[in-house]
Amino acid sequence: MERTAERIHDYWARIKPLLHFRPVSGQLWFDTLMLLLVGTLHHTVLPSLTNGVFAIDLMTPWLVTTLVLETLPRGLFLAGVGALILETHSAAPAGFYLCSYWVITAVIHLTRDTLSWRHIMPWAFTYGISQLWLVCFSTFVLFVNSGLSIFSWAYLRVQSETLLTGIGIGLILCHRHLATGIRSEEA
Repeated sequence: MERTAERIHDYWARIKPLLHFRPVSGQLWFDTLMLLLVGTLHHTVLPSLTNGVFAIDLMTPWLVTTLVLETLPRGLFLAGVGALILETHSAAPAGFYLCSYWVITAVIHLTRDTLSWRHIMPWAFTYGISQLWLVCFSTFVLFVNSGLSIFSWAYLRVQSETLLTGIGIGLILCHRHLATGIRSEEA
């Protein structure tokens, strides 16, 4: 009986760190699985909860947090998976999210060592710029495809909601890194 209890305790000690709902766990397979879960929440649960009345972007803050905390190869892989998840349910032209997240990945990778991630402003600025990039790029693509007919108060409301909820969700995700920063700051 002691042996069984010991095995259960050892198993629980190995599994417990993986049970947190956060972007970076240190295990690529688990981060990919969590990204698929976030994509499922983004496409199925959130729209049904809000009945399409309120626009929430869950994927971009999750990926931005991942890109800040992970190495470039892992970040590129996860950004590619996240972009493909968004591409499957998007009416945007093919490659829209791949291109957008590629640019976000490049900018974050080039600037992440120059910012102090122990403060809230770099995080908020990074989330805001990433969301603003997606909003502006999608507006440009829609303008090229549809002309001025897309611009309405409803479109402006949806884009503003996407921008603000992305920043808000991002600040919730980065909260645990404010006091400690990231690994590259420790070196």
